[in-house]
Amino acid sequence: MKKLMIKTKGKTYYIDVNRILYCQASSSYACIYLVDGEVITASFNLSNLQNKLQDWIFMHRVSRSHVVNLRYVSCIHHSEKIVELNNGKKIPFTSTLKELEATLLGFAQSIV
Repeated sequence: MKKLMIKTKGKTYYIDVNRILYCQASSSYACIYLVDGEVITASFNLSNLQNKLQDWIFMHRVSRSHVVNLRYVSCIHHSEKIVELNNGKKIPFTSTLKELEATLLGFAQSIV
């Protein structure tokens, strides 16, 4: 199992990417939300984090501020343009609905 190395102020984390629920931009930092509720604030921005995550097809950028783990998407609210995760967290998406649904379908087919 490959792990992602995340540097923060004073610590270096080695995270199993499967534990990442979603990531959110926070100024010049990126907040990483894990399935167990832990939040890690990386000492780099979301674009840098997305580059680190490019090898994992289940991590998808849905807006300028959010990257979600497609494994935890439970619902897409079409009219509100919101992705809902298994834990109830609602995240706005700015990509087209067609593009998002195609990405989810492609991901679902890749794991079957």
